[in-house]
Amino acid sequence: MLYFLKTRSEVRTVMPQFFALLKQRNRLPRIYRTDNALEFKSNHALQTYASLGIQYDNNTPHQPQENSIAERINQTLMNAARANLHHANLPEAYWEDAVRDAAYKYNVIPHHTTGQAPYTLWHAKQAQPKQYLIFGQLGTIPIYGNKKKLEPRSRTVRYMYSNTPQSITVQDTHTHKYHITRTQDFRPYTKTRDPTASTAAILRTAAAPRPTPKTQLTTPDPRTRQEARTYPDATQWARAHDTELDKLDSTETIRWIPDAQIPKDEKLIPLTMTFRYIRDHTGTVIERKARCAARGDRMTPGTHYDPDKVTTYMADKTTVRLLLAIAATHNWTLEHMDISSAYLHETFPQDTPIYIKQHPRFDGTLKHPCKAGLLIRNIYGTPQASRIYHNGLSKHLTSHGYKPTQADPCLFYKKSDKGLTLVAVNMDDFLSVASSKALQDELHTALTAKYKIKRLGFPEKYLKWHIQRLDTGAIHISQPTATRTILTKTGMLSSNAKRTPLPPKATFTYTPEDPLLDQQQSFLYRQTIGDLRYLADSTRPDIHPAVSMLASVMHKPAQTHKNHLRWLMRYLRGTENHGILFQVHTPTARPSLRTYSDSDFANDHARRSRTGIVHLFNNAPVSWTSARQSVVADSTCEAEYLAATAATQQAHWLRRLLDDAHTPETQPTPLFVDNKATI
Repeated sequence: MLYFLKTRSEVRTVMPQFFALLKQRNRLPRIYRTDNALEFKSNHALQTYASLGIQYDNNTPHQPQENSIAERINQTLMNAARANLHHANLPEAYWEDAVRDAAYKYNVIPHHTTGQAPYTLWHAKQAQPKQYLIFGQLGTIPIYGNKKKLEPRSRTVRYMYSNTPQSITVQDTHTHKYHITRTQDFRPYTKTRDPTASTAAILRTAAAPRPTPKTQLTTPDPRTRQEARTYPDATQWARAHDTELDKLDSTETIRWIPDAQIPKDEKLIPLTMTFRYIRDHTGTVIERKARCAARGDRMTPGTHYDPDKVTTYMADKTTVRLLLAIAATHNWTLEHMDISSAYLHETFPQDTPIYIKQHPRFDGTLKHPCKAGLLIRNIYGTPQASRIYHNGLSKHLTSHGYKPTQADPCLFYKKSDKGLTLVAVNMDDFLSVASSKALQDELHTALTAKYKIKRLGFPEKYLKWHIQRLDTGAIHISQPTATRTILTKTGMLSSNAKRTPLPPKATFTYTPEDPLLDQQQSFLYRQTIGDLRYLADSTRPDIHPAVSMLASVMHKPAQTHKNHLRWLMRYLRGTENHGILFQVHTPTARPSLRTYSDSDFANDHARRSRTGIVHLFNNAPVSWTSARQSVVADSTCEAEYLAATAATQQAHWLRRLLDDAHTPETQPTPLFVDNKATI
């Protein structure tokens, strides 16, 4: 018998039910032994034992072996439940069903100590189950009741657990609702039959160009060298780790010097190694990458680097989206290039010498006899590394005719008689758009003159975005892998889908009746909001207002806000593959930029209004904003005017970016506002 409790206080209700069932079958125990949990030693519990003539006993603290039989059964059930979840590839949210299935099979299988099943000893009859089903197994059950001629006669379900030898509980794979049915009504799928291969699914697959493959749960990246040693592919990780260290020697990044030549009291900066699986757009591992970096957090500002010259150079996500929109609009070529060991190609300035501590190899040994060396070339991790690399890259590209734009210094362009080339730089990744394949070859030749370049072709995966080019030339971007990862982490992968990001009339004010979340729940709330921010800022403008409002109460979330967050997760569950589609423009319509702005009024606990802005290029969103206004507006007109002002500033920057990219807007950009007083 299993009782699943949400809180310990429910023991007060469950315990009388448990003993009443035992008394009904004349199986009351003489001695009842538990651990030292207070709910078993409360006055109410002790009175219950005394009224039934049961002697109560508890274990010695920290001695669970005194109740070894119960502890052994508990461990057996939990081990079986973990195996169930792993085999069925289901999240931890199904743990209760997994335990129920494990307990049922434990009860109907004969035990080696008695030769009989616990079910037989309890009911005085054989269990005789119709069949032993596998947890999470897919199959069908009939649909009873009045049905129309063309309605389905069965539904696809997932077996969860057995109630009795003749009754099982299943879950509908479409609606996620639970049903109780007879065991003989369940028809498992065979290995040769695909439950998703229905006629409707086949028709949808035929109509949808280049469908996104189903995302699989993947192995996490190792966090440390010690953890990488425990992985099944530790040999490959050792090769990647030591190759990265050998690369520092081959490029003479660090000049190893005798210990006696190191200045006394000099702070030695340690190195760290990060590990990452490189996967293609289907989630398949294509490479194991180890990267060595200096511990920039151990460096002292003013001594090791100038804090006023610390900048990270990465193309804005709006720039990347606009680049994809231009490529789709004109049906231009699109390529992804990568520089191997990009930072190591630049010389590190010697005006502030930095001494690096030697990092051990994968097996823990040291390659050089000295303990430290002088940093000669640029290396990842130092605060000034990005600036040094970008200055060298910019100088090299400029020498080959590629000029940085004024609006975004990480976007380079080259205009010639052959056509136009646009290059967005994100660290060591390049996204290039060119009007012809020959211009892509010209860019590759220019970069190869200094760097070791990997030409990766069409960017099916870039910035953790899934990029697809349809047969028409249109480009679709989405983030299904990141979405499923967030749903899995929060246990919402099997939740029922919602049609809107937030419930109707959702509020974000505080009320005395609404309890605040505890410290652990608040941490998980903030962690989830951080994961959702990248989705909202990259490819999901539909959830950006919801994420922004949920983030506004991140410092002190309440239970209502948590419920709103769960609603948003359920919306993502039904819209995993949603994204942005950049269309090819028609010959009769020139692509143009349009801007929409809107605002609510004082709909916030701080009485500040919220601005909403979206910019469309060729009818596809390339930039959007949803944020609280910095001042308290006195009227709806003022709130709308502030929103329109912010929209105008962003539209001006987008026009500058298009002008710098030599795809200028020849007509004024219309601004749409739904407030007459503001207009």
